[in-house]
Amino acid sequence: MAKDSAGAAPVFALVLVVGFIVNLTVHVWTVVLAYQIKGVSWAVASFVLPAIADGYWAYMLWNTMRYYSIIAVTVVVVFWVLKFIAKASGLAEE
Repeated sequence: MAKDSAGAAPVFALVLVVGFIVNLTVHVWTVVLAYQIKGVSWAVASFVLPAIADGYWAYMLWNTMRYYSIIAVTVVVVFWVLKFIAKASGLAEE
C-alpha cells in the first residue's frame, strides 16, 4: 500500500464492511422472497447463488415490487464496484 493512501485505507475498509452488511441484508430479503413466492427449493438455490439470485428476482419482481428491484440491483452493483476499486487501488489486500 502506498504511503499516501494509508489514511484512506481505514475509511475504505469501513465502506466495504457497511457495503457487505447492506448487500447481505438485501440477499437475505431475496431468499425470503424466493421462499414466499416459489418455496424451499428456490430459496435454497437463491441462497447458494447470491448475485445471480438477486438479479433474477429483481428482474422477475420488477412490475410488482419495483422499489425492491431498484434497491437490489443498486446495492449489488455498488458493492462490486467498490470492491473492484479497493482491489485495483491496493486498499484491499487478500
